[in-house]
Amino acid sequence: MSDFLPAQPNFLPPKPTPLLIRLGKWLQPALTRALHKVSKIEIDAESKARVEATKGFSTIFLPNHSDYADAYVIMGFSREIGRNLYYVTGRELFDEGSPFFRGIRTSLMQHLGGYSILRGAPDRNSFRTTREILSQKNGSLLIFPEGGVSRQTQTVMPFESGVLQLCFWAFDDMRKADNLQPIYAIPMSTVYFYDQDMTIEIEESITKLENVILSADQQRELTAIDRLQKLIRTIVSVLEKEHRIEPVEGASLYQRVDYMREHILSQFENLVGVTKSQGDHFRKRIRALKYTVDSQYFLNTDKMTNYQERR
Repeated sequence: MSDFLPAQPNFLPPKPTPLLIRLGKWLQPALTRALHKVSKIEIDAESKARVEATKGFSTIFLPNHSDYADAYVIMGFSREIGRNLYYVTGRELFDEGSPFFRGIRTSLMQHLGGYSILRGAPDRNSFRTTREILSQKNGSLLIFPEGGVSRQTQTVMPFESGVLQLCFWAFDDMRKADNLQPIYAIPMSTVYFYDQDMTIEIEESITKLENVILSADQQRELTAIDRLQKLIRTIVSVLEKEHRIEPVEGASLYQRVDYMREHILSQFENLVGVTKSQGDHFRKRIRALKYTVDSQYFLNTDKMTNYQERR
C-alpha cells in the first residue's frame, strides 16, 4: 500500500439530543427570518396528508436544494410534520468558520441530527449510518439528492444515483434481521416566493452590475430581461477570451455557455487526472474534481520528501 494515500477527514456521526432539537425548532422561525428573510413556511394539505400516511415507517425525504436557506427551512418542515429528522450534510460544511465557532457549529449540527458525507466519494461510514437509520422502525432521514445547492427554484436537477440505492441496502439489512418493513421515499419541492414588490431591489442590483461590468460607452438596454442578457453576453465574451475559446458562428448564448463549461471542465479534468464517464452530469463531474483536489489538500505529508511536498 502506498505511503501517500490521502488522509480523509474524519466522519462526524449524528448525536441527536431531543432537548436541543426542540429548542432548534422553537428558534427556527426567528432565525430563518433574520438570516435569510424567509417570513413563513407553508405546506399544502395534500402534502401533509401524504407525509402523515407514512407515519410509523422508515421514510427518506428528498427535497430539491435551491438555496442555503433550505438548511433552516427543513427544520421548520420537521416541526410542521411533527417528526425529528436525521440530516445528511456535506463534510466541508462542518469546517466552515473560525476554529472556535467551527467546534460549536459542528457540535450543534450533530446534536440536531446531522452527520457528514464526503461528496463525490465512497464514504462508507456515512453510507453505513444511513442504512442503520433507514433500518430502524420510524427512522426519518432527509437528504438533498441533487448533491448541492442548485440555485434553481423551479427546476429540479438530476438526482444522485446512490441515494435510492441506500434504501435497497437498508431493505437487505432488515431482511437479514427478519424485520422487513416498507421504506417510503418522498420527493419534495421547496419553492420560494417574494411576498412584496421587488422591482426597486432588482433595478438597483442590475444597475450595480452594469456599473461594474459594462464600459461607460456601452448602450444600456431598456427592459430588465434585455439588460440581464446583455450582461451575460458581456461576461461570456470576456471568459471566452480568457480561455482562448473561439465562438462558433451562429451559436446561441446558451450554446456558448454550455461549450465553455465543457471546455473548462475538461481542462481541469485533464489537469488533475480525473476520467469522466459518458453521460455524467456536470455537477457530478465538479464534485469528482472537488474530491480529487480535497484529497491532495488532506494528503499525509509526514513521509514525503521535500520534492514531493513541493509538488
